[in-house]
Amino acid sequence: MRLLTTNFDRFLNDSLFNDRFFPVGKTVNKVTSFNPTVDIYENEDDIVINAELPGLTKEEVSIDLDGRVLTISGERKLSEEKKEKTFYKRERYYGSFSRAFTLPEFTDQEKINAEFKDGVLEIKVTKPEEVKPKQIAIH
Repeated sequence: MRLLTTNFDRFLNDSLFNDRFFPVGKTVNKVTSFNPTVDIYENEDDIVINAELPGLTKEEVSIDLDGRVLTISGERKLSEEKKEKTFYKRERYYGSFSRAFTLPEFTDQEKINAEFKDGVLEIKVTKPEEVKPKQIAIH
């Protein structure tokens, strides 16, 4: 039990409000790189990439295609700090990002669509007809 108490005491002594970490009148600006999370799945017609890009607009995001490599890039900028505010904790990530994905050989590069809504970028890569699954009737 004493070990738990010692660890808890250390936590309180080194708490977020301890002046050693946050001198009075100073702000803490720990900016870490932003790397958006993605979901990739396949349905009957498309390969779909959903990237979470909260706080960004579609103008701040770029989608490039080089051969079969699709790259999503952009920058999430640090919001301008107001002089009268002092931050004690900042957990949101900022910075430029780039995520690259190699598309399958069969994808039709002319049939790639992107939509940005509510902080989520959805890219649909339409499969050509010959790759889509087909039901074969038995006669």
